Amino acid sequence: MRQGRLPLPAGQCPPGEQLPGIDITDKVLILAKRKVEAAYQAADRPIDNVKIMSADIERIHNVIFPEDTVSRVYINFCNPWSKNGSSHKHRLTYPRQLIQYRAFLEDGGEIYFKTDDDDLFRDSLEYFPASGYEITWKTFDLHENEPEWNIRTEHEGMFTEMGIKIKALIARKLPGDESVTWVEPKVLKKLAAAEAAAAEAAANEAENHE
Repeated sequence: MRQGRLPLPAGQCPPGEQLPGIDITDKVLILAKRKVEAAYQAADRPIDNVKIMSADIERIHNVIFPEDTVSRVYINFCNPWSKNGSSHKHRLTYPRQLIQYRAFLEDGGEIYFKTDDDDLFRDSLEYFPASGYEITWKTFDLHENEPEWNIRTEHEGMFTEMGIKIKALIARKLPGDESVTWVEPKVLKKLAAAEAAAAEAAANEAENHE
């Protein structure tokens, strides 16, 4: 799996490119399999460059390795996870996850992200830059001036019929680890605690010298 796009319309995919499709839900994978079969049959092509995998995307490092290179990732309508407790850390655009993608996404590689959730999208506008990505395009209403590349999914159609606007962005991976500015919150807490302890010790020492 040297190159991958996740996922392009099967019938339009150039020969030679590998397309891994990953989901943790069997029902979704079965539907994807049927759509792939139909698209390739319509294009009169054998299914020779698609692999559908049942895997937890949060553990993507167990599926795609640094020696593999991916040029584009599509994240479509993932679970928005509320901010109650720490559940938001499971978001597929949370910095910890975006940094994982950097291990196999080639420099200049892109992430296409679509969601119906306002909070997730607003937060993601901060997540991507902190994780070493440049947001090169964004919209709060994808269908107002719908780009030619957009392929409407079932969820997209459902949310649109409900009157919910679809938010989308394209982010490009920046080279170099120095482009990543995000720090794990628990690390920040430890740093803050250490700084507070150091300040308290300095104050106590100053008192003792008076």
